[in-house]
Amino acid sequence: MKKFLKKILFGQENREMIICYGLARNIRMNIDPRSKTQRLLGLDEREIQKTFKTFARASEIFVDIGASDGYYGLMYYKLHPDGEIYLFDAGYAFAAEQKMNFERNGFSTNRLHNISKYVCDYSDETHAALDTLLEQEPGVIFLKIDVDGGEMEVLKGVTKVLGTRTCKLIIETHSKELEDQCLSLLLQLGYRTAIIPNAWWRFFVPEERPIAHNRWLRAEN
Repeated sequence: MKKFLKKILFGQENREMIICYGLARNIRMNIDPRSKTQRLLGLDEREIQKTFKTFARASEIFVDIGASDGYYGLMYYKLHPDGEIYLFDAGYAFAAEQKMNFERNGFSTNRLHNISKYVCDYSDETHAALDTLLEQEPGVIFLKIDVDGGEMEVLKGVTKVLGTRTCKLIIETHSKELEDQCLSLLLQLGYRTAIIPNAWWRFFVPEERPIAHNRWLRAEN
């Protein structure tokens, strides 16, 4: 019944659509309504939108690790068009999709950097540690991390920057153990941290999650 209603309301083609509500309102993206209905309605990870808006407006550099199709890069540009945007995703096809989504909105790609590498604690042809990339970039840095279990490797690769620069972070954690480890490291580096809980209404409008523990933490120094 759920799939049938989606088909009636939105169709079933992967096509350019306009997001109707939320922080990404009026942004155009290539969307499959069968799997991204909540994005169209502004409910996709709605819990972090308030923090995202605050951090985006207060930063000059946005780094999205696990950027996929560039959804958060588009929202950052909408809020801070003069900012520098780094979108990391190891899936090579995403770089072209990210650029296409920027262009279909008339957003400049002059400050957009699409990087098809894994982010971790070392650098080689397919991996990148963020300390090397960001240490020369001026301004406040906003890091959004969603890497399905590699959270600590990402943080270990950017500890120098985290310890010496003004940074803001939103991290999606994928186990309670990883959440505790991330919090411990950030507290050691002098960050103020808080858990962003799942909304109460997720009981009625759940997101499709592969594991039981999926929530976010925020941090700033």
